[in-house]
Amino acid sequence: GGYYFTEEKNGFFHTKFVYSSPGKTLIADSAWVNQKAKYGITKGHVWSIDSAEMFQIWGNQGFYRDDIGLSMVYPNAKGIQTKSKDTLFIAADTLENSRRPISGKQQTRALNRVKIMQKQTRISANRMIYTSEDSTFRLRENPVIWDSSSRLSGDSVNLVIKNGKMREGELFPNAFIALQEDSMHFSQIQGDSIHYFLNTDQRIDKTQVFRKGKALYYIKEQDTINSAFTVDCTNMEFRFNAGKISTVHFYVEPKGKIYPLQELPDSETKLSRFKWNIEDKPTLKDFQPPFPVKVPVKKYKIRELPDSKSTDSKGSKDSKKRKWFGNS
Repeated sequence: GGYYFTEEKNGFFHTKFVYSSPGKTLIADSAWVNQKAKYGITKGHVWSIDSAEMFQIWGNQGFYRDDIGLSMVYPNAKGIQTKSKDTLFIAADTLENSRRPISGKQQTRALNRVKIMQKQTRISANRMIYTSEDSTFRLRENPVIWDSSSRLSGDSVNLVIKNGKMREGELFPNAFIALQEDSMHFSQIQGDSIHYFLNTDQRIDKTQVFRKGKALYYIKEQDTINSAFTVDCTNMEFRFNAGKISTVHFYVEPKGKIYPLQELPDSETKLSRFKWNIEDKPTLKDFQPPFPVKVPVKKYKIRELPDSKSTDSKGSKDSKKRKWFGNS
């Protein structure tokens, strides 16, 4: 049920609110709406869908502005996009979907405790902005990317989507990559910035290190680690096979040393930015929708309510037409 002022075009609904506009649907337990100002506030089991972007959002409370194509849900927000065959999952305290004012392209923002998942890739950060204009995720405040055997980080991370898949990105500054060789050994790459490329399985295919490059990587013979190579070099390029380093190119004054594995000093086993906090890697459980969604179909009875009269400062009375929406 609820009530609606037909002249002011605003009202309150407290029994499973449903709002639809072309390509969009919004559901909540209750809502206050103002059609004239084109905005509304929703509470309880909030869910919205953008059919064009195939993007669904869940949350506990919400806010929308129809004039700028803005919808926001918070807290404990979850998002799922099924536009490509590789589903994209997002979780955060707040999720916001809006339309860019000039281009009209969609922009998605996630704030606080952000987690993202697509195929093998897992991402965490404290802030994220994605724009369909350039198909780029901009991850800020402690961003980290994991796949099945590597960890990538930097003060900032940009990640580009191509044909619905994460395919390349930038780590900058303080860029770092760790690659797990086995339970005890990690190859490592760091530099001022790193441009990296992913293959179709979203595993590292190539990295380009720019300025202040430094690396430690392990060398195998017949799948057994027998030596380690440490190197300092301004710029470097690494190519990978099945997630492991296969080819290396050094540019501008490389200085390196090969150690038999048993002679590698403990001080050389970890670069200054090394971190392998696998316990913080997002899991599928982090992205589960908090409640199932069923779009209700109700035939509300509408009846006129007695005029609500108010008196202005001059003593004149004003009548407001109201309608009651309910099942009885």
